[in-house]
Amino acid sequence: EFDYVQNALQSFADPIPLRSVIAKILLDSKFVQIPAKPTQEAIPDWVRAQYLRFLSREPNETEMSATVAALQTEGVTCKTVWQGILSSQEYQFY
Repeated sequence: EFDYVQNALQSFADPIPLRSVIAKILLDSKFVQIPAKPTQEAIPDWVRAQYLRFLSREPNETEMSATVAALQTEGVTCKTVWQGILSSQEYQFY
């Protein structure tokens, strides 16, 4: 079985899809508790806290405005933001 998995993983020329799949599997597991969406007023502080938590840095202006705007959109959840951060190339090297 190990050989099959190893061969399958080696067939990925681009690791981005694999990172996204792994992040989704982790976030869909019963062991991860996704927080409730913060209130409109609390969204910027929540976004800042997530960047500090997962990337150990403050979001830049572009990241902050895009993430805040996304969270203010109906249907976008905290899970969506987490998946975006965890799927990023920067998180891979954290």
